[in-house]
Amino acid sequence: MCGKEYSLYSDGGMFRRRGFNQAMILFLECVDDAGRRAMKEELLLKFPYKVERGKIGGLPISLGNDEQWTRALKYMLTHLKWLLAWISKRY
Repeated sequence: MCGKEYSLYSDGGMFRRRGFNQAMILFLECVDDAGRRAMKEELLLKFPYKVERGKIGGLPISLGNDEQWTRALKYMLTHLKWLLAWISKRY
């Protein structure tokens, strides 16, 4: 953080996987921060999946089990879709 860059892509190498996982966790935190702000402005808004400590809906956003990772990404995209709908309606 603090001026450091984290890549949201990976060439599949083992050494880059750690940086990619950290980038995914930080991106999820950004999405969650935006969602929390939206929920403060509109009290009836509730996102379908809880985000906490690098997990969404209880699933880790880090690379790992393909099925769980795919489902976690689907949850994050759903979260983003809800956020986009709220932003479009609001602004």
